[in-house]
Amino acid sequence: GRKMIIRAILNQCLSQSSVIPLIGAKLMSSVENNWRYQLLETMRVFPNFITPEEEASLFDEVEPYMKRLRYEFSHWDD
Repeated sequence: GRKMIIRAILNQCLSQSSVIPLIGAKLMSSVENNWRYQLLETMRVFPNFITPEEEASLFDEVEPYMKRLRYEFSHWDD
């Protein structure tokens, strides 16, 4: 079930030896306090973090909930 999927994902994450940092120095023009710069400096991408089957399982679990949500017209990120 869900606990087994989460445990498998965490185990896979912890066992990853190659972590690729995404550094946004080229994208950000010396604005060190910019949130985008900070995000890119701390973001990590884990190649093959989950399998296609795990992705489909997670999507199938979340999709019904997301379909029931109403669209919010006033977003905090506008």
